[in-house]
Amino acid sequence: MAKVQYHLGNFQGAELNLTTVLQCNQFKDSYEALRMLAQIKARQSQNNHAEAHRLFNKVIERNPKDFDAHFEIAVLFEVNDPKLALQHYKRGIQIIRE
Repeated sequence: MAKVQYHLGNFQGAELNLTTVLQCNQFKDSYEALRMLAQIKARQSQNNHAEAHRLFNKVIERNPKDFDAHFEIAVLFEVNDPKLALQHYKRGIQIIRE
C-alpha cells in the first residue's frame, strides 16, 4: 500500500504506513521498507536529507549490495560532498558489475 501511495505522491500516507510496518517485529529489519522511507525523506525537503542519509545507511548495513541506496546517497551529496557522492557512485557501479 505504501508503494502505491508513494507513486501517487501521497508521501505522508506512505511514510505513515512504512513507519507502522517497521514497528512490527516481523518487518523491523525490512531494508526495502527502510529504503522507501529514506526515499520519501529525501524528496520531502532539504531539511530531511540528514534523516534520509541515516536511513539509507541503515539499508546498506542490512544489504551492502543495495544499488538504489548507494545511488540515492550519491544524489543527496553531489553538491555538498562530491567525494562522498563519488564513493557511492563507484560502489553502485561495482555492484552492477558483480
